Amino acid sequence: MIVVDKKNIVMGSNALENSALPEVAPKTQKKKNKKIKKHVYVQEHKAYKRRRNVMTFGCISLFFVLGMITVGRYNLIFEQQKKIEVLKSEFKSYQFKNDHLKLNLAKGFSLKELEDYSIENLQMKEVGKEDCSYADLSKDYFADPAEKYTSSQKGIFEKLVELLF
Repeated sequence: MIVVDKKNIVMGSNALENSALPEVAPKTQKKKNKKIKKHVYVQEHKAYKRRRNVMTFGCISLFFVLGMITVGRYNLIFEQQKKIEVLKSEFKSYQFKNDHLKLNLAKGFSLKELEDYSIENLQMKEVGKEDCSYADLSKDYFADPAEKYTSSQKGIFEKLVELLF
């Protein structure tokens, strides 16, 4: 019996077999293992960098979209505030004109002068009998939606009670 390594024992019957001899020298095997480990490490590092870059780009694009949405909302709010200011200024001008008419009425202008001023300066129209509409307000023409809703609810509840009991 011949001992080549501690691991490989060569006997007379298996001396020529390839399995008994080591295929690659240990130093060459270690170099190959190091190269493989280095290659795996480089690939993992590249994949990590790629994932990190994708996540960074995703975060930047998300913040960009959120910023655009926020700016759009602020733009809508600003436009609405602008419209409100215009309406307030119109309301104040109409209120001023109304106060002016009340003052003129209190001073003793005649009704004819007041009508002329309203038609000429305020673009008001004179109301005639054909422009008026009459309605009998003593009758209830509109049904109360709350009563209708509660009655349908009671109907459903009563049906459930009948089915269960």
